[in-house]
Amino acid sequence: MLSLTHDIHCHLLPSVDEGSRSYAESVRMARTLEELGVTTVHATPHQFRFGNDRTNDDLRHRTRELTTHLDAAGGGLSVVAGAEYLLGERLLDALARDEALLTWSHVTDAGAATRVLVELPLRTPVVNVARVAGLFLRRGIEPVMAHPERVTALATEPTRARAWRAAGWRFQLDLLSLAGTYGSAARDLADVYLHEGLYDHVGSDLHRSTQLDDLVTAHGHMRRFLASQEPRS
Repeated sequence: MLSLTHDIHCHLLPSVDEGSRSYAESVRMARTLEELGVTTVHATPHQFRFGNDRTNDDLRHRTRELTTHLDAAGGGLSVVAGAEYLLGERLLDALARDEALLTWSHVTDAGAATRVLVELPLRTPVVNVARVAGLFLRRGIEPVMAHPERVTALATEPTRARAWRAAGWRFQLDLLSLAGTYGSAARDLADVYLHEGLYDHVGSDLHRSTQLDDLVTAHGHMRRFLASQEPRS
């Protein structure tokens, strides 16, 4: 069951990528997330993109510093250190070298699963996506595809979605897609995947405080959808 209390994709760490620019902005973003009912958020800056290739220890340290600022501001949001890895040569090299990635444990009906957030190139053609899932699975990690509704390869060939999921990919809904932040095509495909039950996680993919109004709108859409799925007496 999808939950709005657990946001697995958020660019909350300040001055790491094109996300939050300051601790003050991170506090504003975190406050809105809490007001929307989010209790746990994964701080997932870009990795292996925009020249970012930070160590896990560095990202954990930055997450602890952010938590200190949020606590001082009176917040109660739990922040998990994570990353949004770009599927490309650097990530494939990391898998080949058995490098440690920032993963998290997710409880499923079958038990606990180790998962990691991965972003596909949005507009560049992608190949061997199903095979890459196998590279993760052989390491005991389930790859979670960030915002698949924004990937051009799926917009042009929607049938790939089920094939990729069958290969082992899990899908993360970008809440801002529901608000139309990324255009009507992404919004419509997100709605299709949502009603087909293809999503395993939700994430705000929140980058800046300027997106907060859209996020509030998206949470409203999602709450109405979840309410429509509840069994009626």
